[in-house]
Amino acid sequence: SIDASFCYYDAEAGTITFAGAHQSLFWTDGTVCEEISGGRRSLNDRKRGTYDNVTRAVAPTHAYYLVSDGLLDQAGGHEGHSFGNQRLRDWILQHAHLPLADQRQRQRPQAHEIGAHALRQALEKRSSACVRVCRVQPKLSRSQPGAPKSAPSDKPKPCASKYAAGFA
Repeated sequence: SIDASFCYYDAEAGTITFAGAHQSLFWTDGTVCEEISGGRRSLNDRKRGTYDNVTRAVAPTHAYYLVSDGLLDQAGGHEGHSFGNQRLRDWILQHAHLPLADQRQRQRPQAHEIGAHALRQALEKRSSACVRVCRVQPKLSRSQPGAPKSAPSDKPKPCASKYAAGFA
């Protein structure tokens, strides 16, 4: 079975659409951290799953996080507990105000702590861990203040970031 998550950023509409198979999309505005849950089953699971597209308006103050279960489920860290959804939400809120590059630098030590503890305790590594984070800007119409004066580009803009980080 395969866990997967998909995001599509529509700059024209100012929306992001998410669908997940046993993965969620986390987002924050810096004051709250919310989770948009994916389907309960992985792709190609023994039982057929249902997967819904969920569309939300984007805002320049929001950051969006796709996180693999390798980070959330891996045993390790303080007292051998997994990182987990609540610890991830707390971490996101604590660091949401930082630039994405700084967030990546602060996430690495925690991910490595979990991995190192797992190795010391001879715990089996469950899967690789990956975190993808982005901030997107809604497209301004040419009549709005601050909008570019040139014609808009027809090229799609994916919700991806050079600040995406993979942790082994």
